[in-house]
This record gives sequence, structure tokens and C-alpha cells, in this order.
Amino acid sequence: MRVEGPDTSYHEIDPFLDQGLSYCRIDRSKQDPAGFHISTPLFDVCLEDSWCGFFLAGRIAHLPPEMPLIIIHLDDHTDMMSTLLLAGEHLTDPFTGEQFFADNPQCWPGAIASGAVGIGSFLTPFFSLARRLHIAHLSDGPGHAGLYNVEPSVIRHPLLESTGFFDINLDPNDDRFVSLRTYSKSDDPVRLIEGASADRSTYVVVHIDLDYFINDFNGNPAPDSYQPSPELQTAALDKMDAFFDALKGRRVNVDRWMIATSPGFCSGYHWEFLIEALSTRIRSCARPRSGRR
Repeated sequence: MRVEGPDTSYHEIDPFLDQGLSYCRIDRSKQDPAGFHISTPLFDVCLEDSWCGFFLAGRIAHLPPEMPLIIIHLDDHTDMMSTLLLAGEHLTDPFTGEQFFADNPQCWPGAIASGAVGIGSFLTPFFSLARRLHIAHLSDGPGHAGLYNVEPSVIRHPLLESTGFFDINLDPNDDRFVSLRTYSKSDDPVRLIEGASADRSTYVVVHIDLDYFINDFNGNPAPDSYQPSPELQTAALDKMDAFFDALKGRRVNVDRWMIATSPGFCSGYHWEFLIEALSTRIRSCARPRSGRR
């Protein structure tokens, strides 16, 4: 078996990729776009969503264990698929043999490089923590999905039946039991945020995958002649305003913002437009919290 890490060939389906990379000041002759991740005073930004796991680990590493964590997750996908981390007393990256702790940022670069966690599973490891965690997922899928209890589980693959990998199960909440870890999903930002129950004792992170606003390709090839419709950006601004109005309406204090450009899903044609629009809105709702990191 040869481990080659994550496959990022879907980057190349976007005829406007170089335009987006230029905005991010990425020179493909000198650096791998898949490894791009930076932190600015306003937000963390990366191309591949898996690095948002790294960002999040760094933000929560020193939080008190009793402090609840809410992740408001704007994405066309759950990013809660099964991992390739070995399940046991501790999670382990089978490709490096190193133990993996979701709230330790030093564990993430190796696991991303090996493919043990990826763009579709980077949120899953956080459900291994003994911390109250709620993920509120804003997506254009079918309506409101209510509240789910999330429990760690193990998945086995036919070629490796003796090996168990860390996964999660979602169980509908029946109002009699709410677990330490929960998930909700809605296409309505007001309803979603109302159900998140954030207060000043909660650490709130907003994760934004640009494909929530515009998903040109969804990882599928497009013709070189592809030209984004102007209506895509108009609709994106409407969705953006609806979300930020909902945040302000509920007086939600956001501790940190994370943005992934999502190459191969959201075209590089839109990255500058969307990130600049988000920057303006994030600045407008930023309110420092006294005594908070």
C-alpha cells in the first residue's frame, strides 16, 4: 500500500483557478495551493476546508473544558463524514502512528497530509472531545432538519475489517435526552441561530465555505468555456445579508471566523468578490468581548 495523501485533482476543473490563486497571492511554482492557510486579524482563511480543523484546534486548545462550543457552519456539505483515524482509547493516524487530539493544532498538519482527515471529514474529530459541542449547519438542502444527538462510533471497511476508524452517528433528539454533542441543520438562518442557544458563556465560531454562497462545480468537471452567471453573485449577496441580519437580530457574539475558498466547488472567479463582501460584513458586526481571548 502506498499512501499519497488527499487527491486534489478537482482543483483543475476550474478554468478560473489561477484568478483565485492570484487574489490569494499563491504562486503555484513555489507552493502547493492545498497547503495554503493564513490567519488575519479579521478571520482565518484557507483553500482546503481541512485546514479549518487546524484553525479551530488552535482557537479552542486553551479554552476551559466546561465552556460550550458552537460552530455555525455555512456549507453546501456537512463535512462530518467518517475519518481514517483509528478509533481507540485515543485517535491515531494509521499512516504516521501518531496520536491525534482534535484540540491540538500540532496534530492536524500530519493528518491532513496523510489524508486521515480531509475536506469532507474535518469536523468529525471534534466530536471525540469531552466538551459540549453544537454544530449549527446552514445549507440549502431540504428545509429544517431539527436537532440531533451526535455519538462517536466506529466504521469498518471491507478490505480492513479488523480495523476501526472514527466516525459518528446522528440520532434524532426526542426532547427527553440531549447529549454532550449535538447537530442541527436548516436553510433558514434565523431559525438555525435561534436554535443554537448561544450566550456569553459560549465560545462561538463561524465557519464559512464559499460554496455555501456559490457552488459552480461541486467537484465535477466543467467545460473550459464555462462563464459564471452574474446572477450567482447577486444571489450570494442576498444570502450573505440574510445570515448577517440573523446574527445581529439574535445579538450573537462571534469569537472567530474561518473561511475556506473551496477550489473545485466555488470558482476562483468569485473568491475576491465574496471574501471582500464578507470582510465588510464581519467588520460591521465585530464587538469585542471583555476578558475573552
